[in-house]
Order: sequence, then structure tokens, then C-alpha cells
Amino acid sequence: MKRIILIIMSLCLMLSFVGCSGSADNVGAGVSNEKSDPEYFEECDFLPTPDSVIKGVDSKGHMKSSTNGVTTKIEYSYGTSGDISEKYSEYLAYLESSGITVQNISDSECSVISDSMKVASVTISGSSMEMNIIPEDFRVATVVKNLETGSSETLDFAQFTFNTIEISKEMYPEDASGVCLYYSETEGSTYVTLRGRVKNLAADNLDSRYINAVLTINDKYTYTAEVIFGANPASITDYAITPFEESPLYIVFTVPNDAVSVMNDGLITVQFNENFGQAVGEYEYTYNFVVPC
Repeated sequence: MKRIILIIMSLCLMLSFVGCSGSADNVGAGVSNEKSDPEYFEECDFLPTPDSVIKGVDSKGHMKSSTNGVTTKIEYSYGTSGDISEKYSEYLAYLESSGITVQNISDSECSVISDSMKVASVTISGSSMEMNIIPEDFRVATVVKNLETGSSETLDFAQFTFNTIEISKEMYPEDASGVCLYYSETEGSTYVTLRGRVKNLAADNLDSRYINAVLTINDKYTYTAEVIFGANPASITDYAITPFEESPLYIVFTVPNDAVSVMNDGLITVQFNENFGQAVGEYEYTYNFVVPC
């Protein structure tokens, strides 16, 4: 009886080894056929990667990173020995021909929109192309527009007019009587100012502290702005406009003279959220203005 039991146990053990060996072979086959970047397809499976559709663009891998300490993005970088700007244009043309909505931010950056939400951005820098995928939990409905000075924009919570873009050595407010905010001439610097007006259409006070504004010169140099409501604010850090109040709007960049002197093209990008709230991911509204050179 013991001999029979031993024989049965030996057979079971042999079968278990065979089963494990077959399983290992299957796992190896699965890994070799697995998509190289599985996390990408979980987040944005309808969007092809550049290396999958454009010849001469090679994947350099991917990584996760934190944006503003809140939003997690999955990033892919691509490199090629050819002109990356041509590959970038080719990729965007492919997306558009496939029915995917692409909104240009600049010559080197665009947003991919799906169901009125920004789901990814594509940028180029140097010899690399980079894709930033926005996780589903952080996607918001977005508005991206290229505007000209003299235009108006009405939203549920505010109404804007964007009047002029000025390049000057000094910056005075609309009303310079009495105590006023004034930017005096500073050695080595020039002011680039987007002037307009804003009217509060919300039920609560609105302030400018979370409005983001960036000036990009020659698609290379970037400068941030002070965004100010009010002709003569008592404090530029906490001044707010009340419901239905209309106020001057100043978006002021302090730029080195050397950067202004080499400016062949300039772009002002203004971004904010509903009710000018703090960003917890992507901005809901983006407006672009070309700076006259």
C-alpha cells in the first residue's frame, strides 16, 4: 500500500512540474507580445502614440510625474535624428485626419480634446517630442481660443474685453489720479502689458490671484505676469471685484530689454478656472494673444 501511495504522489509531483513549465512558457509569450507602454493605453487608448504612426520617431520610454503636486500625468518622450518639428506637424495632421480634435497653443505645443475635455498635450523641444496624458479623474471641460486685441469674451461668471498690448518703459493705470498703481522705468527692463476690462457676472467676489499668464518670446524665453483688477486698488494682492462690478484689467510682464530686442514673435497665454478658482489640474480656459513685434 505504501508503494502505491508513493507512486501516486510521484505522478502528481511530475504533473505539477509539467503544469508549471507550461505556465511559465505562456507568461513569457504574453510578456513578449505585451504593449510596451500599457499604462498609456489605460489612460488614453483612442490616441495613437507618435512612434506607432510616424516613421522615424522612436520611443524613449515613459514616466509618471506630478503636476502642481496634484495632477499625475503619464509622460512619453520621443527622439529622432531628423527635424522633430516636421514629425510633430506630421503627427498632428495624422490625428486631425483621424477625426481627433487638436487645438494649437503655439508652434511647439497643442492640446488634444475629446468630448470638450483636454485629454493630452503634445509638445516639442530640441530634438524630442513629448506627450502628457491627463488621467481621467483630472480632466475638465476646456476652452482654448486664439484672440485678437479689441475682442470680447463672455462667460457665465465674467465678461472680458481685451483692448491693447503695449510695450513701454513705464506703465500707468487707466486712471492715474490720486493714489494709483504705477510701474516706473527700471534699468534693463521693459513692460509688456495686456490691457482690458473685466466685469463680474458671478454671485461672489472675484479676484485675480489664481489667473496664470505667461509671455513666450521666440518660442524659447518665458516670463510670468502680475494680473491686476482695479484702477486704484488699495492692495494688489487681495483686491476683488463685487458682483456686477466692472474694473480695468492689467496683465503686466517685466521683460529684460535684451529679450524684447530679439523678439521676432511673442505669445501671451492667459489661463484660469471657473470663478478664477485655484487650479487642481488643467486650466479650464486658455486664451492666446499674439504680441505685435
